[in-house]
Formats: sequence, C-alpha cells, structure tokens
Amino acid sequence: MNFSVIRFLGLCPVLLSIFVQALEIADYENALVEFMDSFVDPTEIVEAGDTPLFADDIVGRVDVTTTFEGKELNIEYVYGLFVNLEKYNTTQILGKPKAFTVQSLIVQPPIVYASVILDGLYPTIDYHLPCQLDLTLDYNDKMQIQSYDAVFRRYPQAIQYVTPKLGPAIAKELNKTYSTATELKALLAQRVIVDTCTEHEQYCVGDNKQYESYQACAGYLSSIEFGEIWGAGLNTTICRYIHKYMLSYRPDVHCAHVGPSGGDMCSRTRLRGYYQHLPIQEDFRLR
Repeated sequence: MNFSVIRFLGLCPVLLSIFVQALEIADYENALVEFMDSFVDPTEIVEAGDTPLFADDIVGRVDVTTTFEGKELNIEYVYGLFVNLEKYNTTQILGKPKAFTVQSLIVQPPIVYASVILDGLYPTIDYHLPCQLDLTLDYNDKMQIQSYDAVFRRYPQAIQYVTPKLGPAIAKELNKTYSTATELKALLAQRVIVDTCTEHEQYCVGDNKQYESYQACAGYLSSIEFGEIWGAGLNTTICRYIHKYMLSYRPDVHCAHVGPSGGDMCSRTRLRGYYQHLPIQEDFRLR
C-alpha cells in the first residue's frame, strides 16, 4: 500500500466527522426554517393547540414583553397573538408577520443563533413594515425548542415610525380629528382602550370579570400610564392591550392580565424578574 492510500485512509475519520457535522448543522437550519414558517402562518398550530416544535417544558423570553413558561402559554403568545390580530377590522398597533428572510445564522449544536427580517403587514393602511428579530434557540435531543430568547431589534423606533401612518385610519374609525403629536398620542391611546375594553366585555364574564362595565374599564386604563412598546411587561395600558389578544383562548388565565392587578404579567415586579432571573436551560448560557 503506497503512502497516498495510507494518508487517505488516515483522513477518513476526519472527513466522516465533517460530513456528520454538516448533516447535523443542516438539521438545525431546517428546524429554524420550520419554526419561522409556523410563525408567519400559525393558524394550524393555534387550532390544534399543540405543536411538535416546542418541548412540553419550553421556557422563552421576549424582550418587549416578558417570560413565558410551558408549551400552552408559549403557543398562545408566540402563535395565538398574531392569529387573533388578523381578526380585527380596526387598525392595530402591531403588524402581522407575513414573510421572513434569514439574514444571518450561527449553529453551535444544540444552540441556533439567527437574525431574521420579518415583513409586518398593517392591512387597514396596506403598509409593510420590516422588523429585525434576533433569536437564540436551544434544542433538545428531539429537535424541539426547549428554551429561547427573542429580541425585536429597535422595535420601539419602528412603532414610533409607523404611528403617524396609522393616525388617519384610526381617526376615521373613531370619528376623531387631530393635528398635533400630542393629539395623535391621545388618539392612539383611545384606540388601544376601546379594543382592550371591548375584548374584556366579550370574554371576561362571570368569575373572570375584571371591571364592572366598559366605562369602568376605559376609566381605569385612561388613569394609568399608557406606556411604551418596549415596556409591554410593565403596569401600563399598552401591556394590557398586548394581552387582550389572548382573552379568547383561556379567559380564566388571561383576563386578570387586562384587569387592574395586571395578573402576573403587567407589573414592575415582572419586568425586574425578566433581568434578575434567567428561567432557561443550563446549557443555554455561554460556555
């Protein structure tokens, strides 16, 4: 046997290892695309109330809101929010993700780091707003997401940018006029309060009722801080607006989140916990 053959045989384990790693990386790339496909088209998952993409004990953090624990809660917030968003014929502050482009990707099994550009649609004004979503996903042995961290990059600035474009549509819906930035902010707050209190009146009944009447709901939400989108986990009106999308799923769980107490979702304590406690798997942290 000549030296070239011996050298080739010596390289075989290395080449095999590289080939196996390439296949493994491809599996993670495919898992990311599958998750993003489901994110922009979540109806089937929401209707089923289940998904094989999430581990039962999944824990996730979203920078503009808070931490979500368990499969059911994550399905409702990751998927259900945007399904319910589409049912409104009124102008919403949030856009509905309609498409995505993976901008950058790093795979270090079992961790996937990805930066994704979302195409968000505002149907009442037929406007598309791009948004950058940075994801860190931790997969288990079954290729299910067991923990994640999601950051909507510069999302507060995006909302500031799109708000003036939403103003005319909201004014028409509410039969109002405005001419200044202060009046636009008040108009936006009214849209938020009307939508939130309308949902409360429809879904939060009996023991789940948080306010005695629509007027009581609107009065309370007008009395507290409206808030910014970056603080959608604080004791604010905007936090309750985000959670109103979940009321139709489990009123017994979510109605408190739009009530005066904010449940366990809209409070300063909740926001502090977001930074002070990392409820994620041990191997999710930097090695």
